[in-house]
Parts: sequence; structure tokens; C-alpha cells
Amino acid sequence: MTSWLAVAAACMLVSMKFAPKEGLFLPENHALRELIAAHAFLNTLAVMAFMVLFAMATLRQAEIELQAQYVRSSVLMNTVFPPSIVPRLISGREDRIADRIEGLTVMFADLVGFTKAAHDLAPEEIIGYLDGMVRCFDRLCAENGVEKIKTIGDRYMAAGGLTGDSRGQAVATAKLALAILRSQADLPALGGKRLALRIGLHTGSATAGIIGDTRFTYDVWGDAVNMASRMESHGLPGRIQVSDAFRSTLQNAFCFDERGIIEIRGIGPTRTWFLGDPQSAA
Repeated sequence: MTSWLAVAAACMLVSMKFAPKEGLFLPENHALRELIAAHAFLNTLAVMAFMVLFAMATLRQAEIELQAQYVRSSVLMNTVFPPSIVPRLISGREDRIADRIEGLTVMFADLVGFTKAAHDLAPEEIIGYLDGMVRCFDRLCAENGVEKIKTIGDRYMAAGGLTGDSRGQAVATAKLALAILRSQADLPALGGKRLALRIGLHTGSATAGIIGDTRFTYDVWGDAVNMASRMESHGLPGRIQVSDAFRSTLQNAFCFDERGIIEIRGIGPTRTWFLGDPQSAA
């Protein structure tokens, strides 16, 4: 299209320079000349109108495509990041997103015996099992209003209280843990073996923020994460082990069975509890 415009412009310049003012054909017929001039004027208006409409249509198409891309990116960002983080990330006003959170409840869930059960299985079978489990846990997170943080192999991490309401989010995370434990009974066997879950919960302080450049992620670090991880790794299959701090946060909202004081690696003697069902008044 650019080459045709260049040819047309060259022809116009040649005509303006070398064509006689009285015209090449029937110079004495003024009526014909006026008719041709009128037609040329109208044709020029039509071409200009077409060019304007074409430009407007192209601009509108570009706007529609940009809007579609914005919607897709917004959906993706809301899937990857907590809702409270997305507006801050889009605004670009913060060089680094980092928050100190008091009263954050962290949950870790881990499959017991997964490595041994998956040792001789086909990759498709392993991925299919994990995909079904993670999709189930993601749905339960959404239903209980708890944020999924990440998966680490066959380990699942979620957190409640990123935007405040420490006790309310601790209750929500406890309900999530119980729902996840119940859901495991509905998941298929892996290599003919039904795997149990071990879950740990703790409420404490943490630092949360976005790290990385090309594949940046939202993550959580600190006491709440470390202790919740220990609650899970030192727990029992099919049980939800919680810290004394988590039990104190929930007060009388749930039933608890005291496990007693156990030795936890890197922490020492620690009083722990097993989470039970919600109290009827909760």
C-alpha cells in the first residue's frame, strides 16, 4: 500500500509541474472543465472520508485488542496473586511490594508416602493425581476465603490473614484444613495405594511480598511459615497438628485434643494440639 501511495504522489507532482493550466483535452470547453473539477473535488472528499473511517476502524480494533489483553492479564494476575496485591502491582507506584503481617495463619498439607508410591509410576499418572488433588484444594481455598500461596512438589501451602482479621482468617484456615482432610477420602488411589495427608497450622508474624523478575511470585516468610511447616512435618498421618498460638487465636471456636509437648527440630520442646470439629456455637 505504501508503494502505491508513493506512485500516486509522484504522478500528482509530475502533473502539477508539467500539465498545461488550460488542460490537455478540449481546453475551450469550460463547462467540462468545471464538471471534472467538481468530480475531482468530490472524489477527493470521498477518498479522505474513506481514509478517516479506515483509520478510526483500525484504532477501534486496536483498542478492542488492548482491552481483551488487559482482561486476560487481569484474570491471570488475579489467579496468581492475592486480590489485595493486584491493584498495587498494576499501579506501578511501588518499587517493591513487601508487607509485615502480624497474626498470619499458615497451613501446610503434605502427602505421606508419596515418593515411595510414585517411584515406578508413569509421569502421566503422577501428574494426573497431583493435578486432581491441587485443583480440589484450590477450590476449597476459594470456598473458604483463604489464599493459596504455592505448591512444593506434593506439598500445599495456603495462608489466611493477609489483609487483616487475624481470628476470622484463622477460623477460615481451620475450616479449610478440615475440608482438605475430608476431601482426601474422595481422591483416587496412587499406584493402588491410598495416601494420607499430614497437615500443620500456626498463627504468627510473617513477611510477604513479590520476588523475582521474569517469573516473579508472591511468597511468605517468617515465624508463621517456619512453625506451620514444623507442625506438618512433626505431625501424624490423617491429623491436623496445630501450635499453641493457633489454638489461643481460635479460643473456643473449635475442639482440640492436646498431644502434649513434643521435641521439634530447630525449635525444641513445643506444646501442640490436634484440631477437631468446630464447636456448635462457632
